[in-house]
Amino acid sequence: MKRLARATVAAVTILGLGVPGIVGASSSIVTSGPDSHTTVVTKNKNDVKVKNNNNVTLGASTSQAGSTGNVKTKKNTDAGNSASGDVKNSNALAGAVTLDNSGSSAAATDCGCAGGSGAAGAMMGDITTSGPDSKTKVETTNTNTVKVTNNNNVNVSNAVSQTGFSGNVNVEKNTAAGDAMSGSVTNTSSTTLTVSVTN
Repeated sequence: MKRLARATVAAVTILGLGVPGIVGASSSIVTSGPDSHTTVVTKNKNDVKVKNNNNVTLGASTSQAGSTGNVKTKKNTDAGNSASGDVKNSNALAGAVTLDNSGSSAAATDCGCAGGSGAAGAMMGDITTSGPDSKTKVETTNTNTVKVTNNNNVNVSNAVSQTGFSGNVNVEKNTAAGDAMSGSVTNTSSTTLTVSVTN
């Protein structure tokens, strides 16, 4: 009996973060004089790139062979019973692979790009008091970019080879021959392969 089980798992997670540092930032000018040109500019840019490469190879190979012996009864006056023994082969294999790339969603929420605690809604610009003929401007720019790439390559293979041979029975030139029987051959194989990938 030959049994070969192979399981190869490769998981690579690449996480790239841009500039999430200006989160919850506020800029303010309390008082500006007459004829002032006042501008408050707040800019925030979040770039999140998550890439998951999951390569899973799960394989099993089983080879089983069984053969019973030959029975030959020849030139007997009174031959008794002749029988060849039983042959049984049994094989069981179970495999399980589980991959969980929970960072795919966690990276987005942590930086505030998906409405998490660091969301840029807390960014503020404020001019409290401005003098006569003043030109004031409050500008807030928020840019969020989230890119999630999941590459899942799963290869599952199962090869089972079973052969059974029952022996020959030869009864020849007997005065009174009993029963001559060749035994049975049984091959049994059970294989369970389970792969679960969650991104």
